Amino acid sequence: MTYDDAEQGLLEAWGLVPPESKTEALNGGWYRESRRTARALARKHGTTLATAAGVLAALSPRVQWSASINGADHILGGGDTGPGFNQNVEKACRIRDGERPLDVLGGPKVTAFYRAIMGDRDAAVIDVWMWRAMGLEVAGIPYGQAAGILVTAATKVGMDVSTFQALVWEQVRGRR
Repeated sequence: MTYDDAEQGLLEAWGLVPPESKTEALNGGWYRESRRTARALARKHGTTLATAAGVLAALSPRVQWSASINGADHILGGGDTGPGFNQNVEKACRIRDGERPLDVLGGPKVTAFYRAIMGDRDAAVIDVWMWRAMGLEVAGIPYGQAAGILVTAATKVGMDVSTFQALVWEQVRGRR
């Protein structure tokens, strides 16, 4: 598998995204909605957007988005349990208790996911579904190289990285 093959995999998945989904994405897309969710959680629990987004990101690995939202709501409300791996729940609690998300999260995928929720359109989130879109085994190449492939593919279609990633992710995952 070459760099060009991996990029082609992303572009092929992009080609399968329905035009109406691409148009919807230009009006905000998945990450805009995730930021709204984080804002709503922040308002509900009297905390900051960064804290709510950090808790959501901490809980995200291998957890469905709806479960991450429910877990974040519980943790931000003072709970100490949540979905996913115990170390991620611990990170979510540390963020809730005042530590800076980027000091706690660790790992390129989760920090990129946090940045994308916060509105960074250049955040390159690579998870198992993006590896599959590239035709690669998980961590088949270094994360930075995979992120570079994602950035190149997004640039070729004239889309910001996080919006392109979200649309390809939904296509590969079978949500479109």
